[in-house]
Amino acid sequence: MRSEQNESHKFHILISNHIVLSLQDAHILGHLLANPNASLDWVEEILHIYQEIRLPFASKAAERSRTNGLIYDFNHPDFPVAENASVADLKALGEAVGASFAWLAKGGCDDDLKKAEAMFSASFIT
Repeated sequence: MRSEQNESHKFHILISNHIVLSLQDAHILGHLLANPNASLDWVEEILHIYQEIRLPFASKAAERSRTNGLIYDFNHPDFPVAENASVADLKALGEAVGASFAWLAKGGCDDDLKKAEAMFSASFIT
């Protein structure tokens, strides 16, 4: 029987995605702060750039996490599941779970880092 946890680290499935996002956030912020042009005078600008790049992504993640939690617990109002549900009844639920993760393949950490670095470099020009 498969558990709801990551077998390597024993995290609940809903937490695993947030751990990855947190590591990506630390990666991007760390790169910006480690930039040779960064100094204490630039910290506020760096945090503004970081927030502008990552907040929309984090907001989507939080929204989808809530949706996934409702789906996984069979409590989502758009996907009611009866105790005697058939495989056909569960198909829409499965498609919703698949769609909820499809957005993760679009863009991501490397793209966000490139955008953040470009925004930080542009700060020196203006």
